[in-house]
Amino acid sequence: MKGGGFKETFMQWEKCVDEGEKNEEDIVGKCYQANANLKKCMEDHSDYYALLLQAEKAVEAEAAKQLEEERESSNKEEESGEKGKEENLGVSDEMQSSLFGVIRVED
Repeated sequence: MKGGGFKETFMQWEKCVDEGEKNEEDIVGKCYQANANLKKCMEDHSDYYALLLQAEKAVEAEAAKQLEEERESSNKEEESGEKGKEENLGVSDEMQSSLFGVIRVED
């Protein structure tokens, strides 16, 4: 990616991710725009990056499926009265609504 047609976009994304990791920051939030720019470039060259884009979609679909299964399980527990008090599934509402992921690509 460093030698391709969108070298600058990749370098900006990589710098953002490296800084976020170094400073223990939320990379998804911090690098949202850089990731969006990189993804757009990859989609513009989808013939070359098709496998990577397909893998990302598969990961997003699996995450959505797992969240739905957790919600269904939680709803069943509430309906049956087995759930004595409200439980947190370990995933905040904000996180559940945001399936945005960062995929690190090594050159």
